[in-house]
Amino acid sequence: MTDGFIFGFITWISLIFTWTHLPQFLKRFTINHPILTDFSVMILSFFTITSITKSLAGAVASIVVGLLMEVTLKLMGAGYLPFLYSELQESK
Repeated sequence: MTDGFIFGFITWISLIFTWTHLPQFLKRFTINHPILTDFSVMILSFFTITSITKSLAGAVASIVVGLLMEVTLKLMGAGYLPFLYSELQESK
């Protein structure tokens, strides 16, 4: 169980770093459509992580990634994460 939380947290950090390198239109899309983004991240992370671990830890990790991604999208949409959101506001 602890392994799942750690693996999920590390995967979430990886997704944040990947998100910072996306083109501006994809960043705007992810912020404007958080449910679609969260659903796709959860599905992709579930299949990716469980294919690697083949255990319950993978399922727990994908749940953790989904929850952290939803919180991150809510905070970015509200403007609480300026270090991730500032590029989008500058380009408007």
